Amino acid sequence: MGQPDNVRYLGSPGQALAGIQDWIVSARLSAGDPLPAERDLARALGVGPAHVRDGVRALEAAGVLEPAATGSAAAVVAGEPSGALHKLLRLHLSLSRFATGDLMSIRLELERSSAARAARGAAPADIKELREVTDEMGRPGVTRVRFRELDSGFHLGLARAAHNDLAAVLLASLGDAVGDEMTAGYARTADWPATARQLATEHTWILDAIETGDPDRASAEVTRHIAGFYGLRAG
Repeated sequence: MGQPDNVRYLGSPGQALAGIQDWIVSARLSAGDPLPAERDLARALGVGPAHVRDGVRALEAAGVLEPAATGSAAAVVAGEPSGALHKLLRLHLSLSRFATGDLMSIRLELERSSAARAARGAAPADIKELREVTDEMGRPGVTRVRFRELDSGFHLGLARAAHNDLAAVLLASLGDAVGDEMTAGYARTADWPATARQLATEHTWILDAIETGDPDRASAEVTRHIAGFYGLRAG
């Protein structure tokens, strides 16, 4: 007769969570691939089955894993890793309390790169979609809340037009992390309609540079747009 689980396994919940993540990476699992059975994974990691169960639940909540299909005992790797990455990055950035200026500077560098890459290879459909967003941003009566939604969509659209999915995930996470600063920036404007028109016009200038295939100008327009509004010093 083997030893009971609480004697054989001495690992901690944290060890189980880290071990499961390492297992996914080392085993080169892809979307839809199942984890080993709970007891087998516990034995391999040297932790209790209960700790493995808690680790799997935590990774399901983070979007890394998905619950097992009916009739299957093992969880599977999630089919949308970018969603899981966004959740984890957003949480990490929130808890780490990085200086807002540092976050905005990183965002600026990503935006500059995305704009330049988009100028080199954005599809007409990408530009058309971004034009539609910009047109709505410039309409009379647009509220601050709606403008922020459109602004976020525009800047994420730039990363997608650059065919850089990782940049889009990073920018979405950074956007969440600096959301309060964005809201404060809008609130500081004494003449909101004029500010909205100006920002929408700056988006148009960015798109003009992208559509004409001018990466240097596209990067410069993004720099002027973001650094100007937030008062950043662009290097």
